[in-house]
Amino acid sequence: MEDAGLPPTLALLPVVESGFRPGARGTLGCRGLWQLRAGTARRFGLVVNAHRDDRLDPELATRAAARYLRLLHARYGDWPLALAAYNAGEGRVDRALALHPGATFWALAEDRQLPHASLDYVSHFFAVVRIVVPPKTC
Repeated sequence: MEDAGLPPTLALLPVVESGFRPGARGTLGCRGLWQLRAGTARRFGLVVNAHRDDRLDPELATRAAARYLRLLHARYGDWPLALAAYNAGEGRVDRALALHPGATFWALAEDRQLPHASLDYVSHFFAVVRIVVPPKTC
């Protein structure tokens, strides 16, 4: 992730997505470490067809996920909103922000403008980071 100009803690996102299982199958056709949908995977350069599924290749899928996460962060300017969009979709976050321009992820979640699953998802990710990354000491 750092090579892609992203915070290194984002390398922990597959804990939440797939439990670090490269062959994981999720709902709505999501696959791989990063649980990418076929359309999202293709959008970021992966091949997904009857004969080949690059979502199952950890290196290729990680590069695609990094491109997607970078785009989401550039779009929303905020990691919690970017992660919510990764989880629930850009359209879902865009609709919530259209009703509440400038709102934070936390405000949107509190006002139930985003799915409860996205609140769980983002909170779970930050909890994993808090457990894995040692606090900085003075």
